Amino acid sequence: KEIRCSYLFSARYEIGTEDAKGKVSPQQQNVIDDAKNQAAVFGMEALERLEGERYSAGQVFVLYDRAKKSFQHISYQQIGDIIYNPDDSSEVWYVRRDWTATIVREDGSTAPLDHKFYYPTSTFTPKGGYVGRINNIQVDDTKRMIVDRVNVQPGGNLGIPDSFAAAPWALAYSAYLSD
Repeated sequence: KEIRCSYLFSARYEIGTEDAKGKVSPQQQNVIDDAKNQAAVFGMEALERLEGERYSAGQVFVLYDRAKKSFQHISYQQIGDIIYNPDDSSEVWYVRRDWTATIVREDGSTAPLDHKFYYPTSTFTPKGGYVGRINNIQVDDTKRMIVDRVNVQPGGNLGIPDSFAAAPWALAYSAYLSD
């Protein structure tokens, strides 16, 4: 994984736009330069972590808060459900995030607090607007889940990690070494 990241990020990278100018606006640059966003998405350590997750898990989830203009990397372990377009399983419509936060009470003690929310993906914009609830769980349409899946097979829903190809070889070689 480290060799792969060193190769990918050995040179400087630039963020551009798709318009004719190719430059980001000052507002966009402020979002990129924000310390939280650097730690989550744009900084070198964040880029290496995200690439490592693509390599080892096959998918990356990043939550974008449109009001705060902030990004948050979401662990694959927090993904509780994924809803796809019923006519095209390559289109992800909603992602449910399940997580437990620790809250501090007024008396100083702590307690776990469970959360569940569905988020529309950054690529899904229904004509009639987003639904308010799915299976009685709130849809938070103030945020967007960015889903990046690699090596998705036709008809498949999830990505396959690049490291998966090495698994049979590693198992066979470890068996050879143990003999």
